[in-house]
Amino acid sequence: MIKYVIKNAWRESVTDFLKRKGFTGPPRYYIRQIILDTLTKMAKKDDRICFIGADFPGELPYTTEGIPLNRVINLGIAESNVITVASGWANEGYIPVIMSMGWLYGRAYNQIFQSIGIDNHNVKLLGYARAWAGGGASHHDINDIGFMRSIPQMLILAPADDVELEKALTASLKYHGSVYLRIIGVPTVNLFEKNYPYQLGKAVTVREGDDASIISYGLMLWRSLEASDILAKEGIDVRVINMNTIKPLDEKIIIKAAEETGTIVTAEDHTIMTGVGEAVTRVLAKHCPVPVEMVGVRDLYSQSTMDKLGGWEILEKAYHLTAEDVAEAVRTAVKRKSK
Repeated sequence: MIKYVIKNAWRESVTDFLKRKGFTGPPRYYIRQIILDTLTKMAKKDDRICFIGADFPGELPYTTEGIPLNRVINLGIAESNVITVASGWANEGYIPVIMSMGWLYGRAYNQIFQSIGIDNHNVKLLGYARAWAGGGASHHDINDIGFMRSIPQMLILAPADDVELEKALTASLKYHGSVYLRIIGVPTVNLFEKNYPYQLGKAVTVREGDDASIISYGLMLWRSLEASDILAKEGIDVRVINMNTIKPLDEKIIIKAAEETGTIVTAEDHTIMTGVGEAVTRVLAKHCPVPVEMVGVRDLYSQSTMDKLGGWEILEKAYHLTAEDVAEAVRTAVKRKSK
């Protein structure tokens, strides 16, 4: 058993987990409550922390939690303006936190690049609901990591459970510089113990193995752990690595995994172009070339699942992002290794 990782956590259902936690509201509100509690607690201790939203009142209830009105602002459907206002606040010494669905940042890419990135302003961008929010294909942005990676000095985080989310939020607010935090948006079972020593830039092995390594993050980390169970029944012993900091990458853990297991599979709910798969392959090409397989969205636009129950699960099947798809990629990688 790996220290700080809860044994067999991925085998518990989310329904049972929420029941055990005593949470009775809509499941998506569980993550929102973690965010609200963590940020409010920090904002009460540091009056530099302020909150900005773009027509997102449901995500900006901080005034009801005791945060002064002059530190909470909703600019309406004006994502680009949100970025420039946040830049101005940061320039005055504040720490602006922007809460938005991930796809909306695509509307403000130029402002993020120009107004935040160039000066590395101390702004925190929370991308809620990963790439696939509700509302149909227009609300899906499966290249958000790619364009954030292209902005120099942008720190990119992708927590996998609520323990890691709370620690990532805390660490990002203490970190001076621009941060993009990709938040899953749906609850997951706790993978980590409360005393897990989270570090920016430090990936974590969550399951040991010698035959192949899967490198993943966010919700796809859970699919990877499920895949490792499938493969274990076939006698394939898979290492699973949580790449919780996407930029900068933990290159040491990537090289070590390649040297010890001989092959790598990357799994992400993002386009394989400009995603973690390409970033990991760049590291391996320079330091330790091994067979690599990438699980992710191919060169396609997302389909619409508007008003359909289980929309994310439909998309995961359509784009081959299920646990079985990850397992099949590992089988292919292992065969390539043995040639």
